[in-house]
Amino acid sequence: MNDEGFILISEEPADRPAQTKTASAPETGKKKEKSKTLYLIAGVLVLALSVVGVLRLLGLAAGSLQEKKRQAAQEKLSEYNRYLIPVAAVDMEPFDDISAADPARLIELAVWTVLNNNPDPAGFSYAEDGSLLVPVDAVGQAFADYFGVGVAPVHQTVEGYGYRFVYDPARAAYRIPLATITPVYLPRVTNEEERGDTVVLTCGFVNAGLYAQDPVSGELTEPAPDKVMFITLRTAGGARYISAVQTAAVPETAMIPPATEAPPVPVADAAPSSAPDDANGQTEPSTEESVADAPAAEARTEENGGASDENAD
Repeated sequence: MNDEGFILISEEPADRPAQTKTASAPETGKKKEKSKTLYLIAGVLVLALSVVGVLRLLGLAAGSLQEKKRQAAQEKLSEYNRYLIPVAAVDMEPFDDISAADPARLIELAVWTVLNNNPDPAGFSYAEDGSLLVPVDAVGQAFADYFGVGVAPVHQTVEGYGYRFVYDPARAAYRIPLATITPVYLPRVTNEEERGDTVVLTCGFVNAGLYAQDPVSGELTEPAPDKVMFITLRTAGGARYISAVQTAAVPETAMIPPATEAPPVPVADAAPSSAPDDANGQTEPSTEESVADAPAAEARTEENGGASDENAD
């Protein structure tokens, strides 16, 4: 109040900043705790997603690696199948050592190899009768590719299932008939086992004539193998050669013997007939027994008749 009796109201300066309400210490601490919790949760989520991503990547990598291994193993078996086509085609007889193998069958396999690896005969010449002439050198090279140089080929005429490879020493060649030559079996390698410097292949011999075509899909249905063979490949000089072909266990489907009829019993040794009577189940005497017992039966009848007459008197 001034001297005139008026109340003086002081005005605040215009440039004076407005006072703001400051948070108390407890409220500030709560906000910080909440922020830390949110950051922790976010970090855990990021870490969890990272772990899931890593595990997924590891799973994909492992699956891809397994698939590559499977494909590599399948390709290897396919290579073995191609390599063993001549072995199954000639139905190679078993042998425990290459030195004990039949020389004629080895030559037959070598000729088959040349024909299989050279489907186009344009590179070969022909004889006067039209037969294809396969050079002996080509057969010898195929022989060495399969059996090595530890055994020498014995060139000779060989015969197979429906064909004949004639050795012509004058021409130094084999005469191959101009006819369709069908392989007896096709190979199906199912397992590979390494034993030191050798590899033992389990190979089924599938009958080439038993393939059936599905009428809907058109795909070929492969029959079960007629037999299974163990084929041993031995490593020498950086290459592998066939050193043994052995018979494995016969497939289960082939172990059931076919039904056969009992051999007929000779008449002289046949036992008397004792077939039961259909009416009462009793057995009837055989014809021989009836003929043999006829006199005795008549005698018994006469005796019975005489006894009856005596009783009547």
